[in-house]
Amino acid sequence: MLLSHHNMRRFLIQYDRTKCIEIGACAVVNPDVWEINPIDWKADLIGGTKKNSLFEKEVEHADEKLIESAKCCPAGAIKIFDKNTGQQIV
Repeated sequence: MLLSHHNMRRFLIQYDRTKCIEIGACAVVNPDVWEINPIDWKADLIGGTKKNSLFEKEVEHADEKLIESAKCCPAGAIKIFDKNTGQQIV
């Protein structure tokens, strides 16, 4: 069964790059979303848009790899929100 566009869940990745401590676990867990910047060794959110001091990206799915990439960040720089409810998932 297909859901209408109105019923589709959307998720927001919010990344505070200033908190990144250059461990790179996020990129190891989910290289489709994160890459390591070769200049400063911090993670970059692929396709992210800078909003004030944060980088954000809206996605349709919060799969296990995305959730785990946020959870494994020792600095807590990555947050994921359910856009429909506003609830923080990670």
